[in-house]
Amino acid sequence: MNFANLYCQALEYGTEIAESKNFLYIRQLRRKPGVVSSEKTAYFLPIGEGDLKSAIDTVAGTARRAKQKPYFFAVTDDQRAALEDIPEYRFKFTESEDWNEYIYLSDSFRNFDSSALAKQRRAIHRFLNLYGDEVSVEPISKSNIDKVMKFQRDWLSENIGRNMNSVSLEAENDSVLRGLKNFEVLGLEGIAVSIGRAIRGYAYGTILPGGAFDIIAQKGDVAYQQIYKYILREHARTFCDRAKYTNMEEDIGLVGLRRSKTRYKPVFMLKKYFAEFI
Repeated sequence: MNFANLYCQALEYGTEIAESKNFLYIRQLRRKPGVVSSEKTAYFLPIGEGDLKSAIDTVAGTARRAKQKPYFFAVTDDQRAALEDIPEYRFKFTESEDWNEYIYLSDSFRNFDSSALAKQRRAIHRFLNLYGDEVSVEPISKSNIDKVMKFQRDWLSENIGRNMNSVSLEAENDSVLRGLKNFEVLGLEGIAVSIGRAIRGYAYGTILPGGAFDIIAQKGDVAYQQIYKYILREHARTFCDRAKYTNMEEDIGLVGLRRSKTRYKPVFMLKKYFAEFI
């Protein structure tokens, strides 16, 4: 979780943020992951320094006054341990593979050198054989961000035309554009890939304090074979000196996305739990 990601998805998930007594409180009124009852309201574990038990009291009291049944979303192993150390509360923890995050060594994407990534390496060769004379890469900046947004809108129109889920695609599109429109303020960074004179793909996100680049959005024109692999390689080459790890986030239960992310050989999975009050 990071602020840029929260902001980009705020409208989709109905995100509300409050601060009190050195803790930051976040709840999402429209997040329905399917693992817990749809009647319950998602909260993130309070962020801050001080008495966590007191912060949990605040969440429980706020939810009670709002006539909500709260649970904590996306709890990490460390956060689970912290909750289990509070004797006044008991929680039911449920892990969901759908929300675990895929973490990779950024350097492994520079050339896809390992034998485990031989298919990706060959795919890059095919891409360069087809488009190498026309392809160019540049940072997303004020000079090209309008073109990136136009590409994103065109990408949406094309994929809705393929009878993909229009509701989820439009919600994702709103989140992506929200990030692009506030790119500098949110401290986002990324690359745009052009073939000829037109942008055909991009990736953007933010470097987290722990040294991982969190890829918030990545899109490519699949009319250009293997473009997603090329975008990932160029993204890693651009940022791996400042980000040891690349976080490609969760697969939200989509079989094709899970298969694709697994093929890139994550170095570990960041487990996430749902913590329900008992």
